[in-house]
Amino acid sequence: MTAIASLDLEALAALTYIDEHPCLDDRHAPTAYWCLPGTEPGTPIRLVHAEFCAGSGVFPGSEVFAIYRPLLDSRPRLWGLQELPADYPSSKRPGVPKSRYMLFVVSGGDPPSGFTIRLTADGLIQGIGYGCGDRPEKIWDAWLGTAQPLLAPPAAPRPR
Repeated sequence: MTAIASLDLEALAALTYIDEHPCLDDRHAPTAYWCLPGTEPGTPIRLVHAEFCAGSGVFPGSEVFAIYRPLLDSRPRLWGLQELPADYPSSKRPGVPKSRYMLFVVSGGDPPSGFTIRLTADGLIQGIGYGCGDRPEKIWDAWLGTAQPLLAPPAAPRPR
């Protein structure tokens, strides 16, 4: 993806699928789903999806730049690509596009760590997964039982 290679935050944000979900007044729901003060329950709110070490989450659409910053700060590069099966349950809500591909990206750190970016069939970013410092090979191998490799990673992934 050119937006990643060029570290273009604006381009990544423009390619990100922003989900809409009715806001909730239930304080047991994830924070991103809460209605803002003075907002009627059920009012649509904009959300982005990301997975960090603490678990999966949804974040207000306004935080799209903050979600990508750790990835771009790590000097990433493309590492591999896998295709998810057509029945992969990446989205259970009607109207939300399903993830179709897993793009694997490696940080420029030492040792390198892996990230995943879920893409829809039309190239939108469905979500990003921060690998919690896991080696790229470990993340790649974890998806092999689910997805089909389209672009295999290099034998010795060492970012330059």
